[in-house]
Amino acid sequence: MPTHLFLKPGCTFHPFHNGSALRDYILRTPDQRQFRISESAYAILNDLNQGRSLEQIYASREDKTVSFPEFYQFVVTQYRPFLLEGSSPESPAAPIAKRMKLLWHHTLISQTIVVRLSRYLSSAYRPLAVWVMLALIAAAHGVLYQVYAPGQGAKFHPSLVLVAVLFSVVVHEFGHSSAVFRFGGTPGSIGVGLYILLPVLYADVSQVWTFRQRQRVVVDLGGIYFQQIVFAVLAVAAVLAHDPSLRAACISIDVMTLVAINPVFRFDGYWVLVDWLGMPNLHRQATNYLRQLIRSLLRLQGRSPQHTSLNHSRFKAAIFLFYGIAGNLLLAFVIVLNLRWMQSTFTGLVRHAPVLWMQAQLAIARHQVWSTIDLLTALFFLLASGLTLMGALWLRGREMLSFRPRQ
Repeated sequence: MPTHLFLKPGCTFHPFHNGSALRDYILRTPDQRQFRISESAYAILNDLNQGRSLEQIYASREDKTVSFPEFYQFVVTQYRPFLLEGSSPESPAAPIAKRMKLLWHHTLISQTIVVRLSRYLSSAYRPLAVWVMLALIAAAHGVLYQVYAPGQGAKFHPSLVLVAVLFSVVVHEFGHSSAVFRFGGTPGSIGVGLYILLPVLYADVSQVWTFRQRQRVVVDLGGIYFQQIVFAVLAVAAVLAHDPSLRAACISIDVMTLVAINPVFRFDGYWVLVDWLGMPNLHRQATNYLRQLIRSLLRLQGRSPQHTSLNHSRFKAAIFLFYGIAGNLLLAFVIVLNLRWMQSTFTGLVRHAPVLWMQAQLAIARHQVWSTIDLLTALFFLLASGLTLMGALWLRGREMLSFRPRQ
């Protein structure tokens, strides 16, 4: 009796454009999960979707090095997330715990609102608008760093800096979402989470995997593009008002841009490299390749390990190797900085929090509104940093303690 397996209703296939000769595909499930599959996997799953039996698919294969029972076991094991429950006589395998990239996450702006706003903001990606905005951004940098002069008696307000920077971060995420909408996708929600020990905002742009390679890179850079538009507006306001707070906010945005373009962590720069090189697991692949290369050199084998994605461009191969070396060195440096940040956060919390609270009470008694806001902002930032750090350490510890080795 022929063995028929059926895909879940609503599964769709999309070409994956990775800039190489490899023809991979994206399989999107009904619950909007997306998987990158090879051309051979696509052929098998597409045949199943068309109603062909496993016996027919096995008979049409040129490679007969595996038996039919082995082929059957491979299909029902590897492709179970895509198969309709009950189509296989075997009981479903126990789900594998999903590794969290974020220690904690929560939706901040719903998908409905994001889609509605992205529809209007996507106009910023029209070619003429892009060139105009880039020119304004460049001019704003020149004006701020060359022309700006602080006004006499102008006061610095940390609260104003914090509000402006937080606003730019939210706009940054809408930059990603609007790019998805521009290329015909539907952006998801915007949320807040903990990545390693850092509070971050994120935008759900999972549909980007079905886009062309150039479009994915635009989505990756969209956040920086929108945040720099905010920079241009704040820079003009800072120059006209001679406001040091707005200038400090602009400098903070530029620093955040440099951090975002850094490819060591999973920020915008990392995803630009991922899409340009066509390697979804870039850090892991680069680390493994570097490890194999070192072993090859130590054994005096005289030839470097091969990587299929690097056979098409020497320049990309050089960038890949440079990322593997520089990325791991920079990662070690950032870990050291994080340890120092942990120490300074706890030290600052113990030393400065009581002093700031006393100064805030004194400002309240004297009816000094701006001073009160600034002091409470500094106190809030200090307490939030401490609570974020303690929460991240607690979540990481709970995750480690809950780990159980597979029997």
